[in-house]
Amino acid sequence: MELDSSRGLDYDHDHIDGDKRNNDVSNCQALWVVAHTLKTRDPGKYQVLVGDVEERVKYLKFLLGTLQNALSLLSQAS
Repeated sequence: MELDSSRGLDYDHDHIDGDKRNNDVSNCQALWVVAHTLKTRDPGKYQVLVGDVEERVKYLKFLLGTLQNALSLLSQAS
């Protein structure tokens, strides 16, 4: 994977098994910063996003609905 932050896509070094001491090359990967944060803070949601396509779509629709509700509330407040 080519690491390219020229488009605002910054990457973090991730330990696949979560063990920061295990620096074997088979345990290391570059993850987009947002994905790495999600994997660290909420592994369940991360698995949904990288797992089954139907589950990913369902989760993204949920996020979209949440954002639409927030925007609606903001527009009503102004």
